[in-house]
Amino acid sequence: GNLLVEGYIGDLKNGSTDSRIAAARELANLGSAARAALPALEPLAKHADAKLSAAAAAAIKAIKTAN
Repeated sequence: GNLLVEGYIGDLKNGSTDSRIAAARELANLGSAARAALPALEPLAKHADAKLSAAAAAAIKAIKTAN
């Protein structure tokens, strides 16, 4: 797998809220290369923290719509 993506997945699962938001934004920038992160992002799109849920939702959209 992609080590960069794996690192961000670790942040999504175990990081602080700020590090989760940063990871989601970086994964969004990677686009389809970050597909492996979708299972970690999807529950965060429903997170109580509005910034985190928005970042996760944006990342999911960016990954799914990237070519």
